[in-house]
Amino acid sequence: MHIHFLAAGQGDCILIQFQDSTSTYRNILIDGGDRNRIIYNRLKNQILEIIDYGKKGFIDLVVVTHSCDDHIYGIKKMATDNHIEQYIKKYWFNSENGIAEYLGLEDKKTQDYSVEDDSIEVVKSRRQYNYDLYQTLKNSTKWNNEIICIERSSALKEFLSTILPEINVEILSPTIQNLKNLCDYWQDKQLKKDIKKSGREKEAAKRSDYQLTICQLQSNLKNYFPDDSKENGSSIALYFEINSSKFLLLGDSYSEIIRDALKAKGYSKENKLVIDFMKLSHHGSKNNINDDLLELIDCRKFVLTANPEIGVHHHPDKETLVRIINYYGKDNVFFYFNCNNCEIQKIFENDNFTNYKLADDNLKGITL
Repeated sequence: MHIHFLAAGQGDCILIQFQDSTSTYRNILIDGGDRNRIIYNRLKNQILEIIDYGKKGFIDLVVVTHSCDDHIYGIKKMATDNHIEQYIKKYWFNSENGIAEYLGLEDKKTQDYSVEDDSIEVVKSRRQYNYDLYQTLKNSTKWNNEIICIERSSALKEFLSTILPEINVEILSPTIQNLKNLCDYWQDKQLKKDIKKSGREKEAAKRSDYQLTICQLQSNLKNYFPDDSKENGSSIALYFEINSSKFLLLGDSYSEIIRDALKAKGYSKENKLVIDFMKLSHHGSKNNINDDLLELIDCRKFVLTANPEIGVHHHPDKETLVRIINYYGKDNVFFYFNCNNCEIQKIFENDNFTNYKLADDNLKGITL
């Protein structure tokens, strides 16, 4: 099995490829990167090369974790690009229309504007991209508009067993309440005020903590402030067992949702979930990981899908990495980064810490 964390700008694009007991290749694609056309074309070509244009299997399942443009946009493009769409068999995607229908709510199209691909109004684009993908897939036999959430785990596992019978997948996020929160938020006509607010938050987010050493951050670990983005709260997060490997891919999910889901499955400080690695939530944001979650997990390898040279949020936060180091011990953790550039190289340049690996090729990402 190989898991390719492709270089998707500041976004996610993860391709899992493995062989089943019959030596048949299986492929699962999770998210498709952001709005940059150059990045999209590169990702598409990389995916086609990995599956060898169908010679190493089709893409058995595409998962859109949530509608932030750095996750959904590439899939939106793939769904109308026959060069790659012909190799896709099934989609998992929570549409606003499907959420409203499942909850018995009216699907209000309160957004009366379109969004160009190069629009900087990110909050606007998230809802519009969701709607665009819904319009593309609504008549497709590859998607049935079913809801992906914790409460429907049993039905979804049964469905997965028909297309990927030899793996175990558990849904750890979102809850149906998180999806309702997203639906309510999008249908609120006050959304434009939130757009202005998000602009101010972006300005504040430009500050980096890379100049601080591990010791400096350890001695002053800040209080944890949880992510409150409605889009991130709706993110699909998954636990996988494939062949002998066990791992978590957390999308941009809330730490609290993952914690509660694991506790509901019986995991605790005394009975930890043992996994080979974890893809950290929200590109390593300090608002999406805390000790309450770490104490439920026995893990030593952590993957970061982030590029601090792109975007304004400057993910990953070094505070996130130090929180993990502080919990497990400096010698007991290893970080994998799917990019390699001058900015990411600054993270540990003032530390005596070598337990990390940057991408060998900044345009290809990293493979585990």
